[in-house]
Amino acid sequence: MILCEGARTEPNYFRALAQDLGLPNVDVDGPALLKDLPDRTCAAWADDFEEVWCVVDEDERPEEIRRLRERLARLQPGEDATSRSTVSTPCFEFWLLLHFEFTTQPFYGMAGGRSACQQVILRLRGHVPDYKKNDASVYGQFKDKLQDAQRNAERLDPDASSPQTEIGELVARLQRLAESQR
Repeated sequence: MILCEGARTEPNYFRALAQDLGLPNVDVDGPALLKDLPDRTCAAWADDFEEVWCVVDEDERPEEIRRLRERLARLQPGEDATSRSTVSTPCFEFWLLLHFEFTTQPFYGMAGGRSACQQVILRLRGHVPDYKKNDASVYGQFKDKLQDAQRNAERLDPDASSPQTEIGELVARLQRLAESQR
């Protein structure tokens, strides 16, 4: 089960990825409000999901993300179930940017100006000029560069506050799952 905080971009991406990998049993849901994710995670476990991944954007709210991780760590899903938060800083579009380039440039919102995520999207449009949030074909646009994104994500400093993404871990988990089912 993949619970996405975003309404369309992230669910569209992960639904298409799961379909591409031949994983019909991977359920993707969104939007999930950050404050509700642990409760929704418990509900998902009740439906017998072995793994629940919560995909969220940091969006310049590190304290909320810290509290989410703490709540997820305290949950007791059962001996065979796991729950993980998968955070992108500042937003999911940073993962998409990694399909085209490696960067450690920090992205921060500016008072009265562009948000951190808007800055990432602007840079992403340097590679994909017609990129739009909520596009149903987002995975298809980036699929051929998925390995580049994974390599670039692995190169990031895990202790850096921005930019950062854990999406590569979820993608790798889905790939291993697909491989084990072949």
